[in-house]
Amino acid sequence: MSEEKLLPCAHCNGEAHVSNKRHETGISFAFYVQCETCGLKTLRFNTLAEAIAAWNRRAGAQWSAEPPTEKGAYWLMYSHLNQPAVATVSEFQYGANVYLPNGNMPKLNSFCKKHPEARWLPIATPPLPGKEDTK
Repeated sequence: MSEEKLLPCAHCNGEAHVSNKRHETGISFAFYVQCETCGLKTLRFNTLAEAIAAWNRRAGAQWSAEPPTEKGAYWLMYSHLNQPAVATVSEFQYGANVYLPNGNMPKLNSFCKKHPEARWLPIATPPLPGKEDTK
């Protein structure tokens, strides 16, 4: 089975490479894809195929100045970061929080007012094995 080709980075259009890390158990590996230019990388996946699929689904996406409207994980760029970082947006029912890489948890609306330069990119995660897309 041949390995799928990696698309260019969604952030800087740089080349990407696959890396793996041994789990703490020492038994298995976790795979991820990382840009050689800006350092943007996927989450870690159990298989090489999952990591490549996640990278390639995200590679064609566009960064948005519009704040997220759904909870989930996002790549975030704003003036206090020198490279993209992962931010998580929580439930919207009581006013969404943004969980930032530095540990702060401001309300999404407050964060966006303070940082209008912020750009968001949803992180694509692979579907669960055996689950078909119902859209």
